[in-house]
Amino acid sequence: MEIDDYDISYSSICDRINGNPQAAKKELLRLCNMTVKAEEKVKKLEEELSEAKTDVRFFKKGIYNTFHYFRNQIGKLPSSVILREGNTIYTIKYLDEDNITIKVEKESF
Repeated sequence: MEIDDYDISYSSICDRINGNPQAAKKELLRLCNMTVKAEEKVKKLEEELSEAKTDVRFFKKGIYNTFHYFRNQIGKLPSSVILREGNTIYTIKYLDEDNITIKVEKESF
């Protein structure tokens, strides 16, 4: 923060507060305290942001790896596979690397 454009010496602050040096000192201490707290909060928020970015990066990498793992596993199957789990039927068709379809149906009795 640049302060060259402003005269914020102790005496000028005293003059602005009607010649009351104690009030000026108190105001300066309050402003300094607020500045320190703001800097601490900014540092904490920057750390939280960095941690969140790392979490997002790992999450995206996990999704990418999971997708490629399953795509490679499905590629090893015959052209069409039907799986059943409870009342749900999954039909997986592998045409080529970029064309995998999964159809989900609920079995009705």
